[in-house]
Amino acid sequence: MLGIAIKCSDVSNPCRSVSVCKAWADRVTNEFYLQGDEERLRGLPISAFMDRTKPGLARCQKTFCEIVVGPLYEAWSKVLASTAVCLANLEQNVVEWKRIEGEEVVL
Repeated sequence: MLGIAIKCSDVSNPCRSVSVCKAWADRVTNEFYLQGDEERLRGLPISAFMDRTKPGLARCQKTFCEIVVGPLYEAWSKVLASTAVCLANLEQNVVEWKRIEGEEVVL
């Protein structure tokens, strides 16, 4: 159980308020772009979501929420009922990322 608790804390940003989630998503995206820049400099293929010339922050975050964070927190909430607020925040963030995704311009 401790392992799941640690994993939940590691990926918990989408379970926080929309403003906090967005701030951390911007930080993570910056790290991704730095990795993509390094890959470009080394002549390597640029990993998904790491190319700053192809913005996809909202799609990346929405996918992360739906595929990784959602199922993990759904399972965790069966063990720890107090995580209901996390699931509510996650749901709000997915809605927000979907809204933003519709506004993103892909170059």
